[in-house]
Amino acid sequence: MTTKRIIYFFLLFAISSAVFAANEKSNSIAPSTNRLAEIQQKHKEAETAYDAAAGPLPDTPEGNKKGEELWKEFDKKQADLFMAAVELAKADPKSDEGFAALEWVLANPRSYYLPAGIPAIELATSHHAANPKVGKIIACLGYYRPPSKAASHAVAIALVQAVAEKNPDQTARGQAVMSIAWQAGEKFAEAE
Repeated sequence: MTTKRIIYFFLLFAISSAVFAANEKSNSIAPSTNRLAEIQQKHKEAETAYDAAAGPLPDTPEGNKKGEELWKEFDKKQADLFMAAVELAKADPKSDEGFAALEWVLANPRSYYLPAGIPAIELATSHHAANPKVGKIIACLGYYRPPSKAASHAVAIALVQAVAEKNPDQTARGQAVMSIAWQAGEKFAEAE
């Protein structure tokens, strides 16, 4: 074999190895993003199925009973999907995918009362209180803040407080301070 052929085969091997390695790396990143998209798609499908089944029910005792059964079934499915998103975030909580999973869960106020709510809020507090992108979470959590008797109330307040103190983004801090002000206003109104 000539030297040119040896160099040619070496370069061909090196390039194909690099392409293979790049492909493997992109495949290793894709599953978590795809996993969140799968979870969100399943949630959308479950919500659509619930709306389609519950919407035409008559306003009768039987219809109301069937509606409650459908809601319980949907709420269980929703709770499982929220928990799957939290587990995805736990795998790499500081990543963009981890943040996206937490944002998706916490942008839905129902999650605050489901098993996924407290761990999602705790992960957001631990890993994203200083994240400038946390504003959407704080806006939802501040406006739909769990009442003081809810199990998730204390962790929700801790997240809002942490964002107000640590976040460099003016909008995120503003959302947090607004939530704190609303809470103070509610306490004042109760005291009167």
